Amino acid sequence: MFRRMRVLAGALVALAAALVLAAPAPAAVSTAGTVVHRNARTHSFVVASASGRLTKVRSRHAVRVGRTVHVTGHRLRDGSVASSRVRVGAHHRSARLRGTVTFVNRRAHRFTVSSAAGSISVRGARSAAVRAASDDLPPVGQQVVVTITVSPGGVLEEDEVDELGMDQEVEIEGIVQAVDPAAHTVTVTASDDGESGGTVTVGFPATFDLSGITVGNEIEIKAIRQPDGTFVLSKLETENENELADEADNNDDNQPGADNGDNGDNGDDNGSNGDGGGGGDD
Repeated sequence: MFRRMRVLAGALVALAAALVLAAPAPAAVSTAGTVVHRNARTHSFVVASASGRLTKVRSRHAVRVGRTVHVTGHRLRDGSVASSRVRVGAHHRSARLRGTVTFVNRRAHRFTVSSAAGSISVRGARSAAVRAASDDLPPVGQQVVVTITVSPGGVLEEDEVDELGMDQEVEIEGIVQAVDPAAHTVTVTASDDGESGGTVTVGFPATFDLSGITVGNEIEIKAIRQPDGTFVLSKLETENENELADEADNNDDNQPGADNGDNGDNGDDNGSNGDGGGGGDD
């Protein structure tokens, strides 16, 4: 009797192990283009394809803005890519960003382009002729494709803006600066790295419990733009950034052949080829 029980227990353990081994591995994905943004807080950077499509990549690699990359990895719950291999290429001085304008500071001549990949600060056109031709800065809510130049220091400077039409629902990613229970609003930085120097305030439904939102945390918000230009919450992304970073770190980011770190940045632009708009996936 006892022998039969031991055999049955052994069979169950073997079956459980087989089921674990048989679990499907995450499907491999890849993306390529120019790095247009990086966020040290979330150990991530954003890759722009030739058409301006933006993809957030989670990686410990400190790839410099303006570098071309080819990333292989798998998709995480929030739609970002956890890298398993990052190949770093030449430096590009030009790229495109596609998204929706969620913040404008005309005095500082800056605006923010937001998408599912993050909220990225852009410096407005430098020349008076370009500013006049583009009617200064695009309005909040405008869908745009922005052609930018990567200046020394990684600042993105607008060269040209193609306006595609107004967008009612926008995605905003930022660091929580204030929570006002009385007004039922949450204020976040206008860019996800806090470099924009501005903030965006979003109204929350009166029934929403704000106690789970903490100043200093980074959150992703989907909001509806109101006729007066304000925003009202439509969805709050509650993914824990630390958990996502840990999940990304479980990838073998140091496998043979991976370009760990920002290889080739000594003598940054020596031998760089091409100033095109990313040369990656569309």
